[in-house]
Amino acid sequence: MMPEGTALPAPSERYPVELPDGSRHTGTVFLNAVIDHPQIEIGDYSYASDFEPPQDWAARLAPYLHPGARERLVMGRFCAVAHGVRFITAAANHATRGLTTYPLPIFDPARIAEYRPDTRDTVIGH
Repeated sequence: MMPEGTALPAPSERYPVELPDGSRHTGTVFLNAVIDHPQIEIGDYSYASDFEPPQDWAARLAPYLHPGARERLVMGRFCAVAHGVRFITAAANHATRGLTTYPLPIFDPARIAEYRPDTRDTVIGH
């Protein structure tokens, strides 16, 4: 429960934490205000904090999730993501049913689209 008279900043606010001197803490962001990625869906008020804020929060949080991937990262509302957290999504998996787990097709532009060992979404609830 929030103390009386306290209001949440708008969920579209990029830097929701105001410091005592009136400046914004740029190491804390509302994720849906800073991530524009076709495979990532973030609920209102979910935020991340980092000691070294990245230029690209999507790449920091889900380094293997590329545009065009079949899977998604879905995060609910009011989630908190701490410094150093990474979501290793299905795109990072290797096929395990063949002669080797080495991802040979990713080096062949004609075959990369067929290489999909796993396509499950990563889902974090509210």
